[in-house]
This record gives sequence, C-alpha cells and structure tokens, in this order.
Amino acid sequence: MKKNLNPIPVTHRTVPEPKGQHLDFVNIAYSHLVHSYWDKLNSLITHLTPFRVKHVLMKLQKDYVISLEFFNWVQTHKPNSHTLETHLMILRILTKSKKFKSAESILKGLWPWQVAEAMAVLRGIRFAVDAGLVPAVIESDAKYVVDLIKLAVAPSADVPELSC
Repeated sequence: MKKNLNPIPVTHRTVPEPKGQHLDFVNIAYSHLVHSYWDKLNSLITHLTPFRVKHVLMKLQKDYVISLEFFNWVQTHKPNSHTLETHLMILRILTKSKKFKSAESILKGLWPWQVAEAMAVLRGIRFAVDAGLVPAVIESDAKYVVDLIKLAVAPSADVPELSC
C-alpha cells in the first residue's frame, strides 16, 4: 500500500504572504537563525510582531530544533509576539517531528486552565501520527482547540484519557 505523501493541511495556508519590509524581516531573521547568529537576531527584537513570528516559524518548519529555539527565544525576549496561531504552529512542527514531550510542555505553558482538553488533543494527534491518519486529523484537532479557546469553555471532566 502506498503511503499518502500529501502535506498536512493546516490553517496557515490562508495567512497572507509577507511583502515588503515584512518579507525582508522574515528572510533576515531566517538567515540569522540558520547560521546561529543570535547576537544579530537580538537587534531585531523591537521589530518582532506576531505576523513576522508566524512567518519565520513557517519558513523554519522543516527544522524542529531551530523552530523550537526561535519560539523559546521569542517567549523570553518578546512574549507578546506569540499568539494562539504561533503556538499552534510550533505544536504542528513538533508533533509532525514526533517530539511529543516538547509539544506537551508548550501546551502546559499555554493553557493551564485547559490542560485536560489540550492534552487529550495532543494524545489524539500522537495516536493519529502513529496510526498513519495524520492529514485529516491535525486540522480538525487544531480547530477543536481553537474553538474551545474562542468559546472559553471550562475544562470538562469527561475528556477521555488516551494511552499512546
């Protein structure tokens, strides 16, 4: 049986492409990151925006190590540049690379009052990746988490525990 090699459908494909100064920033930040020029990256802190962080992560998505380092660097230096989208993006990058422990730590820091639902979603994604069901599942799980947060639903006690 031939394995489905289609990319994982994600909501970031609807994000407008960076243009002009935004594109320049993303390309310069990307270059500094892949060459480990953290001192040069520090000079860009004041120009970080959620839009730019999102696009740098999108450009880095094939390298989960640099993606996570950049995500953590932004969290340390300009945490207001993170949004739900940047968190979902790093979760996607980490789970696609099967780095579930790192994804779990991101989830615990993001939604402490919704840990039960978020952990159930992560376990569902892990199960889906292991079972080869990834393309349809990640998008629906991400939408579920976004819907929970938008509705500000209190955690429920009936979230099933999945053993993966």
